[in-house]
Formats: sequence, structure tokens, C-alpha cells
Amino acid sequence: MEEILGLLLEGRLQAALNHISFVYSKEKLVTGYDEFETIEKDYKLMKNYILQGVVDPQREEQYRALLERTYRVASNLLLEWKCTNLGLYKVSSDTSDRLQLNNEEILENLEKFVSDVGLLSLEEGTDNYFNKAYTLYAAHQTTIRRLFNGVIVSPQWKLADKNFYEQLLLSPTIDQNDQLVLVSAISISNMNHFDINKFKTLVDVYTKTDDSRVKERAFVGWALSLHDGMSFLPEQQDIVIKLCEDESTVRELYSLQRQLFATLDTEKDSQEIQNNIMPDIVNNSKFTMTKFGIEEREDDITENILNPNAEDERMEKMEESVRRMVNMQRQGSDIYFSGFGKMKEFPFFFKSVCNWFTPFRFEHPDMIDIAMKFKNKKFLNTMVELAQLCDSDKYSLALILSDVVDRMPKDMIEMLESEEAQKQMAGQDFDRNNPIVIRRTYLQDIYRFYRLNSFARELVNPFDDNGECTFNLSVFFFKYQIFKGTKLESKKLSLANYLYKHQKYGELEELLETFQSPDPGYAILSGYSKLYNDDPNGAIKEFDKALEIVPDNIHALQGKARAAMVKSDFGLSAEIYTVLQELEPDRRDFFINYCVALLKTNRVKQVLERLYKEYFSTPDDKSLKRLIAWAQLCNGDITKAANIYESLLNDEPTPEDYLNAGYSHWLQKDLKQAVSCFREFIGDSDAGIVRLREEFKNDRYMLRSNGVSEIDELLMGELIQP
Repeated sequence: MEEILGLLLEGRLQAALNHISFVYSKEKLVTGYDEFETIEKDYKLMKNYILQGVVDPQREEQYRALLERTYRVASNLLLEWKCTNLGLYKVSSDTSDRLQLNNEEILENLEKFVSDVGLLSLEEGTDNYFNKAYTLYAAHQTTIRRLFNGVIVSPQWKLADKNFYEQLLLSPTIDQNDQLVLVSAISISNMNHFDINKFKTLVDVYTKTDDSRVKERAFVGWALSLHDGMSFLPEQQDIVIKLCEDESTVRELYSLQRQLFATLDTEKDSQEIQNNIMPDIVNNSKFTMTKFGIEEREDDITENILNPNAEDERMEKMEESVRRMVNMQRQGSDIYFSGFGKMKEFPFFFKSVCNWFTPFRFEHPDMIDIAMKFKNKKFLNTMVELAQLCDSDKYSLALILSDVVDRMPKDMIEMLESEEAQKQMAGQDFDRNNPIVIRRTYLQDIYRFYRLNSFARELVNPFDDNGECTFNLSVFFFKYQIFKGTKLESKKLSLANYLYKHQKYGELEELLETFQSPDPGYAILSGYSKLYNDDPNGAIKEFDKALEIVPDNIHALQGKARAAMVKSDFGLSAEIYTVLQELEPDRRDFFINYCVALLKTNRVKQVLERLYKEYFSTPDDKSLKRLIAWAQLCNGDITKAANIYESLLNDEPTPEDYLNAGYSHWLQKDLKQAVSCFREFIGDSDAGIVRLREEFKNDRYMLRSNGVSEIDELLMGELIQP
């Protein structure tokens, strides 16, 4: 099936038709067969006219129309196969078949639910309220789940379908939560089987709705379902061009693109939190988790006597760790994934795909018991309403708290229920109605679904391109050719800066290939991109382009100096660092790199004179000590260098300190100690061995000047490996 779609992208209609004919003959599929036969007849007629020499000015347009019609047949055929063979599609197809409502009845059903909720609210606080609420919401949730699944497995829409769902999603008489769920369903469906009418629905809802939450879901939906390279669907291109005429849409696309890159860093951020932040919070907390529940730690009397400030110190450490997490969150990090990701194992709730995209409400039929349990406790309601949690995390929080609340210490509940705690949670510094916040939490819901739900493996995952999808579908939509020539290109240089600052050099290279700019910043970023892709010569050319426009630009000069160092043009590098020191005399790194360049040109004595002079004014500068020691190695003053490295190893050493200390022992013929230091440098990984060999290669100018031969290097490499 994917091969058929690939042929259509290439414009090879006859080959695609041949493949579809083979599928019909091999598989027990019937969808669209009549239309397929009609397409074959129409194409055969077109070819006959061509052979007869008939000139038709509309031929190209007609050919694209045949490609589009064939695509619709192929897409529906693939969908039918999935509904027979894949778990998510089979379940969705089965449950949606039970809906048994036409469009008019669906609209009537959804509107009636809103009026029923209004009537139910009049009974809030009565003894029978929760029973009636459960009955109403359980029936409605069943309807919405079936409707959600029906959209997931819906074939290519006709205009009437588009108009119906647009009416639903814009209607003020439909519950907002229902609209949000349906937008997500349309988005998932369109990401997997692009449908121009579903795409139009998402775009029209985005441009017409006054509801910010519905607007942001529709926005994310059409942005993530863009399919690049579909030349036989020029309507998609026309819609995108029109959208990008609006400056606010362009700004929102830029913001969304940055948020998507932040989302891709979720795993990395989670590791940082788990390894470097949470241990401090847990170890310094007043409470601990035991097999009997959450318990308060007993005070350590001995510690109180020996260190009366211990409790304050623990609180300071914990508060500092919390501040680090808050700062990460403000910068766009998903700080809750590592914790709540492990709480998605409630099979009765998260087994339903629809629930992953359902906005949080206590009236959800699976939450009614929990709502009753917490009806006299304010803190859960405050936490789910005021915390910056995505909806699926709110459900996880409610589910897990319902399991442990009876085992929570009385002091902890009183603290959470206190007026001070309520004020603190209510005073969180964020605007939950801000489109950026709404979008961020929705992206977190999407990411959790694709990362944690087993059904998601059957879907096109924009966060993880496994190369199996024919169409170019990813979160990095700024690189799409569909935006070429639009106002979006005005934001590409800003995004390139963002990618460089966040060390996404592969994405930076991809983006720079999609546009050109006379701005010197473009040349500078191109230079750094080439530098990180091992092309120092190309990098120098780019930096020179920028320096023709801004001769004293620090970033361009610094990049050129680094590129010169990489290509072993140490003389050029030293010249540029001389200029940089004149421009910014207080930059110590320019001075150090200048000295390194001179050392590699064998001007050791000149370097040592400069270094000693600097060292006397700043004797505590470790970077100077390291450079002096290295210069002494290059000058053959091995004992002096070894003494400096010995002191560095006793004062928070870096891996490079072990490497260079190893050199000093090696050159002093103390091979056992040299091997020990080198092993500290490489650690336990095979990558460490590779890195050490690379360092030997880079430092040969020093090793050779001290009599270390190529054979000596090889033997040392053998000695280091256990």
C-alpha cells in the first residue's frame, strides 16, 4: 500500500493503478472498486486522445485530478485493510459500528446532553446527584468514544461530511469537551490518511472559532497533518499560502515549531530531573513512602544536637531543586513526564484511546467514585485546576491519589488543605488561558499517547520518523517545501538561531538548506553548521561572507578561528584570536585559545612567558594552570607539568585532567600510573577507547616532540584495555 502512495507522489499513475489492481486481486477488499474501474477507463481514454494527437489545454489539470481520485481510492483501500488487520483500527471500527446514528441524530444527541447537564446542575448537592451524574455521563462517554473511533476509521470525506463536522465544532450548543475530543480524532485520522476535507475542517475551525482551546487543538491538528510533496493536491498548498498571509498565524507557527522541539527534548529533560533534581527533593523531604503509605520522617535527635541547622539546610536544598524544575518548566520543558509517565498503567482508563485526548472533568464516568471520595477535600480540585498539568496527567493524579489518600498522614492532608497551601497553588505564575500554555499541555497529551500507548505503534508518529511512512510527516514542518515563498520564511532565521543555541545541529543544517538570506547572521549560522558537520573549509568561506559585511563580528571571527584550528591552520587561528583579544580584552577564553594555537606552531617559550605573566595576576585560575602544564609538556618540562596535574587531580578534576596526567606519567616512564589515569579518562564504555585514540591523534605534536612513537601509541592502547 505504501508503495502505491509513493508512486502517486512521483506522478506515476499507470504503475499505481497496476498495483491497486494487484491488491484487489490478492486481498479480500472491495472498497472503491467501482471508482477504480472508472479511473482506469478515464485514463485509457486520455491516452487514446494523446495517441490521436488531440491537443487538450486542460490535460495537466485532468491528470492531477486522476492522481487525486486514485489517491482517495488507495487511501480508503489501505484504511479497509487496517480495519481488518490492525488492533486500533479493528477496535475503532467495531465500536463505531455500534453508534447507529446519522448526522442529524448525532447533532441532536450532543445538544441534548448539554441541556441535560444544565438540568442536572439544579440537583447538585442532593443525595442522588452522583448516581444521576454517573448515568448521564456514562451514556454520553460511550457515544463520544464511538464517535471518536468512527472519525479515526472514517474514509475520505465528502464536502457534506466536512460541513457537518465544521458545524459541530463551531456550534455554541455543543459541549466544549466534545468538540475538543472530535478535533483530536480528526487530527489523528488526517495524519495517517491525509484527507483534504478533514484538513479544511481543521483549518476552518482554527480560523473561525472563538474558543481558544478548540482553536489550539485545531491549529496543532492541521500543522501536524501537513503532507509535503503532494503535488496532485494543489488545494493544500493554496490553503497554506493563504494562512501564511496572516502575520499572527506565522507567529503562531513559529511558536508551535519551538514548542515541538522542546517536546522532543522530553526524554532528555526527564533524565536530568531523575538523576540530578529529584534525589535532592526526595532525600530532603519531610515525608517518605513506605509499604504502608506516606509517612512523616522522625526527627534525628543526634543530628539536631550535632548540626542544629540541618533541617534548614535540607529545606534550602529542596527549594533550590524545586526552583530548578520551575525554571525548566518556564523554558518549555515537560517536567512531569518522568513521574506521570509511570502512572499511565491504569488499564481500565488509559486502555481507551479516546481517554488520552479527553479534557479532565470529575464527571467522567471513571472519575465519579473519585469525585465522591474527595468531595470534602479541596486540595485535589485545586491541584488539577491550577497546576500546569496536561489532561492525561490530571487523570493520572486523581487516580493515584484516590489509591493513597486513605494512607496519607493527617499532617500532610491538613497542610494541603490549609489556606496557605491553597493560596500558594492558586498563585502559580502562569495564565492557563494563554494560547501558548494551552498548546503546550495539549502537545504533552499527544506526546504521552505516542510514547506510552501500545496502539500508537500502529500510527504514523510525528515525533519518531521510523522511515516507514511514504509521506514527509514530522514535527519539523518548517523545512517543508509547502511553505516556500510564504511569509513563514521570514521566521526561519530566528528558528535557525534557536536551533543553534539548543545544539540541534542536524536540524539546523536541514533548515538552512530550505532558504537563503543576505543577513550576515545566515552566513554565520551556515558557517557553524558546516563546522559541526566536519567541513572547516566550507565554514571559513561562510564566515568570510559575513566578515565582508560586519568585519568585527565576534561570532564570525570566533567561528573562523575555530575552523582554522580544526583544519590545522594554527597560524591563521592565532592571528584571528589576536584580533579577538583586541576587540574583547577581558575574554579569557580568547587568550587561552590563542596560546593553544601558538603551542601547536611550536612557539612554546613565547606562550610560557605570556602564561606566567597572566598566572601571577590570577593564581587561582585553573584554566591557566592547565594550559601552563600543557605548555610545559610541550617544552619537555615533564616534572613541572606532572606536579601541576597532581594538584589538579586532588581538586575536582575533569576527564581531561586524567588524560593529561596520564601523559605526564607516560613521559616519566611510570606506565602503571599512566594506564591508571587513562582508564579513568575512558570510563567503562567502548566509546571511551575510541575517544582516547582520537586524543592521541590530536596530541601527536606533543607526543612526538617527547619521543613517543607510533608503536608506543599502539602498545599503550593495548595496555589500557583490560
